[in-house]
Amino acid sequence: MNKHINITGDRLRILRKALELTQKQVAETIGISQNLISEHENNISRPGYDNLLKYADLYKTTVDYIMGRTSDPSPPIIIDDPPGLAYLLARQNEYLTSSESRITEEERQYLRQAPGSFSVSGYLLLLRVMRDQLEKVSINQTR
Repeated sequence: MNKHINITGDRLRILRKALELTQKQVAETIGISQNLISEHENNISRPGYDNLLKYADLYKTTVDYIMGRTSDPSPPIIIDDPPGLAYLLARQNEYLTSSESRITEEERQYLRQAPGSFSVSGYLLLLRVMRDQLEKVSINQTR
């Protein structure tokens, strides 16, 4: 049997149990039979692409993780270009040195790294910093 099929079933079962869901609950949520959930988790059959997408959405992971192509269960973080992003990036260093900043010195040092070296938690921290700054910008613009 293909290595990825075994990993797929194991990961589906682990992800479901991590959320404390029953096979019946998963089946009802993603719209397939409980028997098919069991077949997928027990490596009897391989989920099709549509079902893989449903599993990935439900379990907040990626199809690549479920299929065993990566060991990182975290979905990629997609940072859109919201209004104010250019403003934030231009003033990022100013914010990182501000005494009003709600981040620790360790977090400041981490954010001074090259953005390409951030882990998922680093991007989440950066988003938090940016959200805080956007709130300040909004407050200042309404005054």
